[in-house]
Amino acid sequence: MTKMSTSKTDHMRRAIAIAVRGLDPRETEGGNDLSVLSNDTQFESVEVFDDEISISGRSFSGPIVWHVELVYRDADGDIRQSDSFPGTVTGRFDGEQVVIEHMTADTRSFYQ
Repeated sequence: MTKMSTSKTDHMRRAIAIAVRGLDPRETEGGNDLSVLSNDTQFESVEVFDDEISISGRSFSGPIVWHVELVYRDADGDIRQSDSFPGTVTGRFDGEQVVIEHMTADTRSFYQ
């Protein structure tokens, strides 16, 4: 890869990471899956690994980690538990615009 194409790829990866961090997690598939794990799931952050985002043509995918606080409401006092879940982000570029198509969360570990 040439220095110019590496620079462009790095720029595209940063744009994807910014787009992911800018989304309301509750409006994604992963956010929906995490919301059902407690009475009141609080989204702390979504970690994006810029250097692990794979770009092929106009499409991309990469790993993410959801950081949440699971809140179980109870009359005797709430129980709070911080947890993290792996996931994946996929999408495409529409011109220079990043379009996030899917953000998933793997919640299998919660049920094991």
